[in-house]
Amino acid sequence: EWEQEVGPYDLKPFYANKLTDAGFDIDRTVEHPQRLDRVSVRLNLTAQVLEDAVLALRTGYVTSDVSMTGNDNNSFGVLPSGYFGGAKKPPAGSDEGDGINAYGFQTPDQLFRRDLYASTERFMTSANLTWSPITWLDVRATGGVDFMNRHDQQHIPRNLVMVSGRGLGDRDSNFRRFYQYTLDAGATATYDLNSNIRTKTAVGVQFLRDFMNGTNAGGEDIVTGSRSLASAAAQYSVNEVTTESRSLGLFVEEQISFGDRLFLTGAIRMDDNTAFGKDFEAITYPKLSLSWLTSEERWFPQLSFLDQFRLRAAWGMSGLQPATTAAIRTLDAVAITDPEGADVSGVTMGNIGNVELKPEKAQEFEGGFDADMLEGRLGLEVTGYWKKTEDALIERDLPPSYGASADRWENLASVRNIGLEVAVSTTPVETDFLRWDLNVAGSINDNEVLELGEGVEPIGTTVKHIEGYPAGGIWEKPILGWSDANGDGVLGRDEIDVGEEYEYIGPGMPTREVSLSSTFTLWDRIRLYGLFDYRGDYILYNNTERFRCNFSDCRALQDPSTPFWDQARAVANRFHSIPTTWGYREDASFLKFREVSLSFFVPQEWAQRLNASRATFTITGRNLYTWTDYTGIDPELNSGGSSTNFGTQDFLTQPPLRFWTARLTLNF
Repeated sequence: EWEQEVGPYDLKPFYANKLTDAGFDIDRTVEHPQRLDRVSVRLNLTAQVLEDAVLALRTGYVTSDVSMTGNDNNSFGVLPSGYFGGAKKPPAGSDEGDGINAYGFQTPDQLFRRDLYASTERFMTSANLTWSPITWLDVRATGGVDFMNRHDQQHIPRNLVMVSGRGLGDRDSNFRRFYQYTLDAGATATYDLNSNIRTKTAVGVQFLRDFMNGTNAGGEDIVTGSRSLASAAAQYSVNEVTTESRSLGLFVEEQISFGDRLFLTGAIRMDDNTAFGKDFEAITYPKLSLSWLTSEERWFPQLSFLDQFRLRAAWGMSGLQPATTAAIRTLDAVAITDPEGADVSGVTMGNIGNVELKPEKAQEFEGGFDADMLEGRLGLEVTGYWKKTEDALIERDLPPSYGASADRWENLASVRNIGLEVAVSTTPVETDFLRWDLNVAGSINDNEVLELGEGVEPIGTTVKHIEGYPAGGIWEKPILGWSDANGDGVLGRDEIDVGEEYEYIGPGMPTREVSLSSTFTLWDRIRLYGLFDYRGDYILYNNTERFRCNFSDCRALQDPSTPFWDQARAVANRFHSIPTTWGYREDASFLKFREVSLSFFVPQEWAQRLNASRATFTITGRNLYTWTDYTGIDPELNSGGSSTNFGTQDFLTQPPLRFWTARLTLNF
């Protein structure tokens, strides 16, 4: 596979001329600073090495180069500079502003000439052996390694004067090596006790090792034209980082089937991980499940519209391990001066760690049914579940008197989830020339913190863990109302009423989700597919707009015709004696036209002209349209990414891009 993307930004001629006039070169990553070049190669080999053994080898290699721009809370970001720019008339003869007040932090020539790269090489290989020495025994073993070498670099050339004053040049060069080793082995024995009862016993072992080693280096005052840290003359910095985690799991599973209608399964698994605290040993997870094809029983009523009906239930326990170094106490090196005035090395407390840290442990019960009806044209799946998590991992603030890290991970909360999931698949129309397939899936979830632990006060301020409310619920001092007392159409601080106590606003994660997909197939030649996605009942922090209003750079503080609600939230946040971000904690429910595709299956005689057995041409569009009341740029944004510990915020974050792709697939 070969892939190339140029990204959504391009350098306009006005700013390109500014760079060339200043003596800077312009390459393709300056012209398009969010550029991707990627090549991947895969090889799969399968061999019958013995009469009763098969060996499969999988190998892949990927190399990619990505150029980027700054994002989120970043003065080198394109969106932050645009958000904080003012109005400036372009110079005569130009279709662009001259940069004075037009951009808040940096101008496009400065932003795009700042080199920000990630170069990656990744090699993956695995071997899988399946062996059946006797008819009732299957043995399998899989081993593999996933290696990635990544080089991240930032380079600001000398004399590219930026807001931060880095005119002397600046370079950071960071290398990372990632290794992931996997070993999975097991055996399954199947035995018929009699003509009606079959047993299946499985045992297995799994081992995982993740290892990362890297160096960070930086320096300033770079020689003109150099791209090497060797030419840096000031502000040297160097650091080395290593993380490692190992996990070992053992499991035993027993399944008994009665007449291929009733299936009873029991299993137990034991896990140990180096991320656990040193005072905690391995953890055990049991499970039980039942699946009953009741429509095959003689006593079950024979309904003309019902093809098959299955009842199912399951109970089990699972866990979530802590972050790799969360349990470890660490020290940070510092330079100090001894009583005689000499510089010596010393240490301070880094991460305070937690020797008792253990994984979250959750037990869950679920039950439901599956029904196939109308000769396969209608399918229904319904599942209800109850889940209780104990020893939930919560990042807890620590008193400053500890003289250590500001927070640490602890096993504190007990959390309960109750939910319902429903999926419907149907074929409303099926004729000689038209087939219409429709799939709808939805879920609701209710989350509640049952207890935080003895003596533990509510955790957090605006993103709170408090008993009786959802984990990571959103709280803030409310805007109770406002009144334009003097009738000038502009709200002042004394015309807004703000409550003094924090109040609950809503959950920080969606509690309702629905997806709808539909496929139309005409004459087995043309296929039209569409996907809509809904997520609702959750709060997103519009920190972008709040931050802009903090600098009086938003409409609410500039335009008297702005609706009172927008004025109220801006004034209450910046000028009120009880400042609050209540107005920027918004309902982010949305419906998104996620994807549409049109495929044309080329007639076989046309494909044969290309010496192919089959050919398909497909046009696909993604992230096409969003319906929402959220006032920010996109309701799916989260500047914290996957590291977010409950609660989400939109803070100067680039939204998902709209993509249109065309694909030609040939089979030989």
